[in-house]
Amino acid sequence: MKISTSDKPISQKDLTMLAWGALFYGFLFLGIAIFSYDTETGKMLLVMGLAFLLGGLGGVYYLKQKKLMLNDEKLNRLFYDLVLKNKGRITALEFAIVSNHNPKQARSFLEAKAIQLGIVPEIDEEGTIIYIFK
Repeated sequence: MKISTSDKPISQKDLTMLAWGALFYGFLFLGIAIFSYDTETGKMLLVMGLAFLLGGLGGVYYLKQKKLMLNDEKLNRLFYDLVLKNKGRITALEFAIVSNHNPKQARSFLEAKAIQLGIVPEIDEEGTIIYIFK
């Protein structure tokens, strides 16, 4: 019998199911262990429950960090696309519309990018802050 192995990485969906499944079994084993702690089985279930719980929490934390990283990559891609489209001139409202964030979040992102790239925003005659990235 041949065992097939794959170099394909685990999918996001599978990792999510593993993490939440580990949390579920961790709580299940801990719940059972509470009622049978006096026995060897209860102690074993306690250890297993803690192991599954920690594994599940680690998986959920990893997924959260990966989601934040992907969101940052998406925002950067939208930012650079808008810079190219508008020849470097961006307002917070324009970026808010493109990124689907509120204007305050968009302004914070643009201010961070301006500091990172050493850009000083300009204010036009109407009072609109314009970030000019060149």
